Amino acid sequence: MHKFLISLILLFVFPKTQQNTTIVDIDGNKYPLIKISKYLISSENLNVSKFKNGDLIPEVKTMEEWRKYGKLKKPAWCYHEKNGKNKLKFGKIYNGFAVNDPRGLCPDGFHIPSYKEWKEIILSQGGYDKAGKHLKSKKFGGDNSTGFNAAGGGYRSTVNETDFFPTDYNQLFWATQTAKSKSSNDFIGLDGEYDSVLGEVSAHTTENGMYVRFIKNY
Repeated sequence: MHKFLISLILLFVFPKTQQNTTIVDIDGNKYPLIKISKYLISSENLNVSKFKNGDLIPEVKTMEEWRKYGKLKKPAWCYHEKNGKNKLKFGKIYNGFAVNDPRGLCPDGFHIPSYKEWKEIILSQGGYDKAGKHLKSKKFGGDNSTGFNAAGGGYRSTVNETDFFPTDYNQLFWATQTAKSKSSNDFIGLDGEYDSVLGEVSAHTTENGMYVRFIKNY
């Protein structure tokens, strides 16, 4: 009885605090958060259809439209292969102009990772040659030990006649705009066949389409 009273007093004096493990976007979508290295990062791809101020982001389906939006430097999103069934499976693909738009894609208190932040996450998981294994889901060839749960999903290209890369081929995630060029963003890429991570020394044109993860401001 004595121990019970002490425990009860301690509970009121020092209440337990739980870290919020989910975040909600402007559309009401919920995202679980995980911790990798020092970062709290979403374990699902962004699925928002509006900027933080409520402005709609256009859904752009055809290859011709997508490339037109790129040339006009306008933000856009799509589902892989223009298939709405991929919403729950992979989330939305965004062009780099949506990612760089000052109206903001991410929920309040969060941002798209920079090259440096992605690099720290990758190095914490064994470096660019090995980290993919720990970031990929088991169905995508990894062990998912981080809970990042990258499940494939390809990306949308603007090169030649290629439109969508296959979902089981790779999955690319945006980083913030590279300092090297106003027309490119850094990125990371996970391969379905290998454990290595792409993006250490290259960038992608902002006209392409990739997935988005977000990390907590600090």
